[in-house]
Amino acid sequence: QYTVESLFLDNEGRALICEAVWLYGAILILMERLLPGPIRERLIIAYYRFCNRNNDISQIDLLTKLCKSTNISPPKSTTPACFTKNPSHKYPMDEDKLFHRFPLPVELVRNVIGTLVSDDIYRQSSAFPSIDHRSTRLSRQASMLYVVLFFDPLVLRDEPGKMREIVDKYFHDNWVIHIYAGLTADLSLEWERFPAAKAALDNVLKLENVKRLHIANAKLIGQCMAELRAYLTMGILTDSFVLDNRHDLLNCLRRCNVAVRWRILHRRTSNS
Repeated sequence: QYTVESLFLDNEGRALICEAVWLYGAILILMERLLPGPIRERLIIAYYRFCNRNNDISQIDLLTKLCKSTNISPPKSTTPACFTKNPSHKYPMDEDKLFHRFPLPVELVRNVIGTLVSDDIYRQSSAFPSIDHRSTRLSRQASMLYVVLFFDPLVLRDEPGKMREIVDKYFHDNWVIHIYAGLTADLSLEWERFPAAKAALDNVLKLENVKRLHIANAKLIGQCMAELRAYLTMGILTDSFVLDNRHDLLNCLRRCNVAVRWRILHRRTSNS
């Protein structure tokens, strides 16, 4: 027989619990992002009218509570007519109100946050062994942590020590993250209304630090381009060359992935 406590003691169980809480939050965010409140309310009314004929409306109150509008309207740039011009960033929502409608147990959320902060639940150190690539190695956990923190907004508001620990580990060199299915979030906008989170992130968003990160990424891209041109010369990548130089090739691929990922995510940040 399994309990929540026993699952947290198992490596795979820990990851599954964290993923379950994250997916629940991601579904709520995507619902608010893709189906704004007025559309959801009209869909509920249509569903009610359709099901009323069969008297199958026993869960309508719960459905209404979950899907009713948060009174946050999407900006005009996210309308279907402007979809091709729409940046991938999610716009700031009232996640506190949305996530509080069906809250999770506080102890469970705290344990998930603690696990994501302290552990590498996917054991990605072998894929990105360099300390310089730590934020990329932990990027999936960072996006999970961003979502899960909305279930416990007191951490975002009133625990500067915890938020400083989170920022130092996950966001010391990045502030735009991928959430789910191409949706990204700019933490400089998302955490603006949370005092503890904003104070922790302000050190990363200082102008001189942003310039330093931009210059470092540009240099890394230039280095990667030079290495790729050398490796992709006709006749170089033979079977014997790949086997003899696999470590150098893998390191080149890691650097390329890190450089391109940072540039793609931060190309439309408010701190560009």
